Amino acid sequence: MKNKPALGALCLLAATLPCVADTFLLKDGTTLNGAIVSEAGDSYILEVQVTKSIKEEDTLIEARYKAEKDAKQNWVTISPFHKPSLEDTVKLCEQELVRLGAVQTVLGVDGGKAYRDAWTAVQGGNAAAAASALAAAKTAAVPARYLAPLEAAAKNIK
Repeated sequence: MKNKPALGALCLLAATLPCVADTFLLKDGTTLNGAIVSEAGDSYILEVQVTKSIKEEDTLIEARYKAEKDAKQNWVTISPFHKPSLEDTVKLCEQELVRLGAVQTVLGVDGGKAYRDAWTAVQGGNAAAAASALAAAKTAAVPARYLAPLEAAAKNIK
Protein backbone atom coordinates (compact mmCIF):
# COMPACT_ATOMS: atom_id res chain seq x y z
CA MET A 1 0.00 0.00 0.00
CA LYS A 2 2.92 2.35 0.53
CA ASN A 3 3.92 2.16 -3.14
CA LYS A 4 0.36 2.43 -4.48
CA PRO A 5 -1.55 5.23 -2.73
CA ALA A 6 -4.21 5.39 -5.49
CA LEU A 7 -5.16 1.75 -4.86
CA GLY A 8 -6.04 2.53 -1.26
CA ALA A 9 -8.27 5.42 -2.32
CA LEU A 10 -10.04 3.22 -4.88
CA CYS A 11 -10.65 0.54 -2.26
CA LEU A 12 -12.24 3.12 0.02
CA LEU A 13 -14.49 4.33 -2.80
CA ALA A 14 -15.55 0.78 -3.62
CA ALA A 15 -16.61 0.13 -0.04
CA THR A 16 -19.42 2.71 0.06
CA LEU A 17 -22.20 2.28 2.50
CA PRO A 18 -25.72 1.70 1.16
CA CYS A 19 -27.75 4.89 1.03
CA VAL A 20 -31.02 5.47 2.77
CA ALA A 21 -34.27 5.17 0.78
CA ASP A 22 -35.46 8.42 -0.76
CA THR A 23 -38.63 9.57 -2.45
CA PHE A 24 -38.25 11.03 -5.93
CA LEU A 25 -40.85 13.10 -7.78
CA LEU A 26 -40.77 12.62 -11.56
CA LYS A 27 -41.81 15.24 -14.14
CA ASP A 28 -45.11 13.46 -14.82
CA GLY A 29 -46.02 13.60 -11.12
CA THR A 30 -45.15 9.99 -10.34
CA THR A 31 -43.27 9.36 -7.13
CA LEU A 32 -40.71 6.60 -6.77
CA ASN A 33 -39.26 5.24 -3.60
CA GLY A 34 -35.75 3.97 -3.98
CA ALA A 35 -32.20 4.00 -2.77
CA ILE A 36 -29.37 5.95 -4.35
CA VAL A 37 -26.76 3.43 -5.48
CA SER A 38 -24.25 5.95 -6.77
CA GLU A 39 -24.03 9.66 -7.38
CA ALA A 40 -21.97 11.43 -10.03
CA GLY A 41 -22.29 15.20 -10.30
CA ASP A 42 -25.90 15.97 -11.11
CA SER A 43 -26.97 12.40 -11.96
CA TYR A 44 -27.96 9.51 -9.73
CA ILE A 45 -28.20 5.78 -10.17
CA LEU A 46 -31.22 4.53 -8.28
CA GLU A 47 -32.33 1.15 -7.13
CA VAL A 48 -36.11 1.07 -7.38
CA GLN A 49 -38.43 -1.84 -6.83
CA VAL A 50 -41.53 -1.51 -8.96
CA THR A 51 -44.35 -4.01 -8.60
CA LYS A 52 -47.87 -4.03 -9.90
CA SER A 53 -50.68 -5.89 -8.37
CA ILE A 54 -52.30 -8.74 -10.22
CA LYS A 55 -55.50 -6.73 -10.41
CA GLU A 56 -53.72 -3.84 -12.17
CA GLU A 57 -52.13 -6.26 -14.66
CA ASP A 58 -55.52 -7.88 -15.35
CA THR A 59 -57.01 -4.44 -15.94
CA LEU A 60 -54.30 -3.57 -18.46
CA ILE A 61 -54.70 -6.88 -20.29
CA GLU A 62 -58.49 -6.48 -20.44
CA ALA A 63 -58.17 -2.88 -21.68
CA ARG A 64 -55.77 -3.94 -24.46
CA TYR A 65 -58.11 -6.80 -25.43
CA LYS A 66 -61.13 -4.48 -25.63
CA ALA A 67 -59.18 -1.87 -27.63
CA GLU A 68 -58.08 -4.51 -30.14
CA LYS A 69 -61.62 -5.90 -30.46
CA ASP A 70 -63.04 -2.38 -30.90
CA ALA A 71 -60.49 -1.82 -33.67
CA LYS A 72 -61.88 -4.98 -35.36
CA GLN A 73 -58.51 -6.70 -35.06
CA ASN A 74 -58.97 -10.44 -35.64
CA TRP A 75 -55.74 -11.69 -34.12
CA VAL A 76 -55.63 -10.14 -30.65
CA THR A 77 -52.62 -10.15 -28.37
CA ILE A 78 -52.84 -13.21 -26.18
CA SER A 79 -52.04 -13.50 -22.53
CA PRO A 80 -51.84 -16.75 -20.60
CA PHE A 81 -53.86 -15.06 -17.86
CA HIS A 82 -56.73 -13.85 -20.08
CA LYS A 83 -59.15 -16.57 -21.13
CA PRO A 84 -61.14 -14.63 -23.79
CA SER A 85 -57.98 -13.80 -25.76
CA LEU A 86 -56.93 -17.44 -25.67
CA GLU A 87 -60.39 -18.64 -26.74
CA ASP A 88 -60.47 -16.15 -29.65
CA THR A 89 -57.04 -17.30 -30.79
CA VAL A 90 -58.00 -20.98 -30.64
CA LYS A 91 -61.19 -20.26 -32.61
CA LEU A 92 -59.26 -18.34 -35.29
CA CYS A 93 -56.62 -21.08 -35.49
CA GLU A 94 -59.31 -23.70 -36.06
CA GLN A 95 -60.90 -21.55 -38.78
CA GLU A 96 -57.51 -21.07 -40.43
CA LEU A 97 -56.84 -24.83 -40.38
CA VAL A 98 -60.19 -25.47 -42.07
CA ARG A 99 -59.45 -22.79 -44.66
CA LEU A 100 -55.99 -24.18 -45.39
CA GLY A 101 -57.34 -27.71 -45.56
CA ALA A 102 -59.76 -26.68 -48.30
CA VAL A 103 -57.01 -25.25 -50.52
CA GLN A 104 -56.13 -27.59 -53.35
CA THR A 105 -52.35 -27.61 -53.55
CA VAL A 106 -51.89 -30.67 -55.78
CA LEU A 107 -53.10 -31.09 -59.34
CA GLY A 108 -55.55 -33.91 -59.84
CA VAL A 109 -53.41 -35.44 -62.59
CA ASP A 110 -49.76 -36.40 -62.39
CA GLY A 111 -47.87 -34.47 -65.09
CA GLY A 112 -45.16 -37.10 -65.36
CA LYS A 113 -47.66 -39.87 -66.01
CA ALA A 114 -49.54 -37.70 -68.52
CA TYR A 115 -46.28 -37.02 -70.39
CA ARG A 116 -45.38 -40.72 -70.45
CA ASP A 117 -48.86 -41.62 -71.72
CA ALA A 118 -48.59 -38.97 -74.46
CA TRP A 119 -45.16 -40.23 -75.48
CA THR A 120 -46.43 -43.82 -75.60
CA ALA A 121 -49.48 -42.79 -77.67
CA VAL A 122 -47.34 -40.84 -80.15
CA GLN A 123 -44.92 -43.77 -80.47
CA GLY A 124 -47.89 -46.14 -80.91
CA GLY A 125 -48.85 -44.52 -84.18
CA ASN A 126 -52.57 -43.94 -83.43
CA ALA A 127 -53.43 -40.30 -84.27
CA ALA A 128 -56.67 -40.21 -82.22
CA ALA A 129 -54.98 -41.68 -79.12
CA ALA A 130 -52.04 -39.29 -79.52
CA ALA A 131 -54.36 -36.27 -79.79
CA SER A 132 -56.30 -37.21 -76.64
CA ALA A 133 -53.10 -38.03 -74.73
CA LEU A 134 -51.58 -34.66 -75.71
CA ALA A 135 -54.76 -32.87 -74.58
CA ALA A 136 -54.57 -34.68 -71.25
CA ALA A 137 -50.91 -33.70 -70.90
CA LYS A 138 -51.79 -30.03 -71.51
CA THR A 139 -54.52 -30.26 -68.86
CA ALA A 140 -51.96 -31.72 -66.43
CA ALA A 141 -49.81 -28.59 -66.97
CA VAL A 142 -46.93 -30.36 -68.67
CA PRO A 143 -44.60 -27.59 -69.91
CA ALA A 144 -44.82 -26.68 -73.60
CA ARG A 145 -41.12 -27.38 -74.17
CA TYR A 146 -41.83 -31.05 -73.42
CA LEU A 147 -45.00 -31.23 -75.51
CA ALA A 148 -43.62 -29.44 -78.60
CA PRO A 149 -41.57 -32.45 -79.87
CA LEU A 150 -44.48 -34.82 -79.20
CA GLU A 151 -46.92 -32.54 -81.06
CA ALA A 152 -44.50 -32.36 -83.99
CA ALA A 153 -44.23 -36.15 -84.03
CA ALA A 154 -48.04 -36.50 -83.74
CA LYS A 155 -48.51 -34.39 -86.89
CA ASN A 156 -46.45 -36.91 -88.84
CA ILE A 157 -48.67 -39.84 -87.78
CA LYS A 158 -50.72 -41.14 -90.72
